[in-house]
Amino acid sequence: MWMTASLLGLALALAPDAPEPERTPHAKARLISEDAALVAGSTQTLGIDFVIDKGWHLYFNGLPGTGNPPKINNSMLPPGVTLGEIQWPAPSRHISPGDIYDSVYFDRVTLLLPVTVAPNATPVAASKITLELEWLECSDVCMFGAATVGLEIPILAPGSPTTRSPEAPLIAKSRATLPQPLAADSRVRPTLTNDGQFNLRAMRATRIEFYPGPSCSEIDGMPEATLALSDSMSFRLVDRERPGRVQGVIGVWQGEGSTPAYFAIDVRPKP
Repeated sequence: MWMTASLLGLALALAPDAPEPERTPHAKARLISEDAALVAGSTQTLGIDFVIDKGWHLYFNGLPGTGNPPKINNSMLPPGVTLGEIQWPAPSRHISPGDIYDSVYFDRVTLLLPVTVAPNATPVAASKITLELEWLECSDVCMFGAATVGLEIPILAPGSPTTRSPEAPLIAKSRATLPQPLAADSRVRPTLTNDGQFNLRAMRATRIEFYPGPSCSEIDGMPEATLALSDSMSFRLVDRERPGRVQGVIGVWQGEGSTPAYFAIDVRPKP
């Protein structure tokens, strides 16, 4: 006698040892290297490369902190190998229902990771680097993601030549969107007053975006305030009773279809 669909569903729900359905991750991570080998006595670049499903996103390391950016929970490294801090490429703006602003990554992002090999590191034909990662991936809903990624790569003696790996273009593309420091004669000129008024002028700009960093003070009206379709941007900080800090990344466009330039800013009121 056949069970009806409803009775079958009830039976499965009541089964004491029924396994939970496996969740499909919406961002897939892997560890890549710019070079085909690491060289003792040098600092080189690894990449944590994420491919993100359409309609989903990961988070930039910045405010307002509604989502958890990718992080390294643990690393297993060969002797003499150390990792630096993650370098974050410029993100994109994202406004969620309820007028909630976030800086996020869509489609694909490669986070850069400096790797330093001590001069006395032992040359080996294959060394293993393993990272345990965690992140939050969001669409209409949010889910925690995690992965253990690894890379086998030779370590060569100091001064040895090496070649670029097949993954080097991904790292180069990401490096091109890393924010650059402002020069003294920069065309981007930010100021911040003691009462929390921020002003920025970018010569010949047609679009300016600001992606608040983790140390930025809270911005009044963040979704609208962090976008300007002109050569000037102005906003106020929420707490106007004490000197604030505007820290993060500025994206500057000069004409429709132009490639943006990205700058790191960290502005406090002048004494």
